[in-house]
Amino acid sequence: MVDVAATEVAKRYGGPAILAPNPTNVRPAVEVIGLSGLGSVAQLTWALHRSRRVFVIGADILDGAYNSKTIMKRLRMAQAAHMLGAKVRVVGCSFSANADLSVTAFLKRSKWLEILARDPVSQARLETALNCQIELVADTAFLLRPEATTQVARNAIDWMKDQKAGGRRVLALNVSGLLFARMEKGSLETFCRGVADWVDGNENIAALVVAHDRRPGNAGDVATCDVLDKAIRERAPNRCHYVREDIQAWDAKEIAGHLDMAFVCRMHFAIACLGRGVPPLSLVTMGKFEGLMSHFGLEGLTLDPAAAMDVQAVGTVLGDLEMRAPQLRVEIEKALPRVKELSARNYQSL
Repeated sequence: MVDVAATEVAKRYGGPAILAPNPTNVRPAVEVIGLSGLGSVAQLTWALHRSRRVFVIGADILDGAYNSKTIMKRLRMAQAAHMLGAKVRVVGCSFSANADLSVTAFLKRSKWLEILARDPVSQARLETALNCQIELVADTAFLLRPEATTQVARNAIDWMKDQKAGGRRVLALNVSGLLFARMEKGSLETFCRGVADWVDGNENIAALVVAHDRRPGNAGDVATCDVLDKAIRERAPNRCHYVREDIQAWDAKEIAGHLDMAFVCRMHFAIACLGRGVPPLSLVTMGKFEGLMSHFGLEGLTLDPAAAMDVQAVGTVLGDLEMRAPQLRVEIEKALPRVKELSARNYQSL
């Protein structure tokens, strides 16, 4: 998302894009400000003073359900920019049913702030909560340009090509620590056993495990994906590959382009797949995935985590995904130009 924001702002508005306060790796040559000391605060204040447009990446944090303090810091920074004369927009955000009340109250009284919803479900929730019309867009990450820049990504792509040359279809798998940390003990092992059983019983399937979020502990995917990789490797060692090391977002999207289907927990890996025409079955939380899938008119590609805790049920949904994947790809590719157009609206006309 940050890479896209830097690219689009620099391209559309003919000037440098300033990333703050939590910059990540981006490909465009832009000005980056990190907040670590009084000097950087002064630098950011000066940057806001000379900025004519400020884009806040709303993603799934705008409602404050994850961390209200974090989003309020960003909203107050946006308010300071507004007071200094800038136009301010929140791009591509979702809004859950359990939004933080203090954040909602701030948004409701901030008439100066333009908010764009990244899916129809969030659009409806925002309009109800804020009592105003909200424009519908799509997630900004749909504009991300895929590129394999790491050896890890290139190795994964080579492995997939070899598997396909052997007549197999490639299924990507991603298991979120954040999701399974909220579930009862043993849920992860049950789910992984169901996946491993299905892969083992289908010689025409190769499994690519992807730890999409590599934050430490339950916030990331590494520990949970370790369990999944082990379960599959014990049953089908020649048909399993694990992307465990750090890769960039554009690496993940390039990897997605070589898949046949995916079963994921992370929304932005699902977006990477959809952006390359690949159908992702998703374990759902907070209504985000349902709204995402509605952009493509897709039904039956979301699964409640509780329903995935049955070994046989996991095999059933994977079998259904394999059967439907070719037709789902047709539907995704048909809708994708319109979705990308909606994504581009995030950065138009401000």
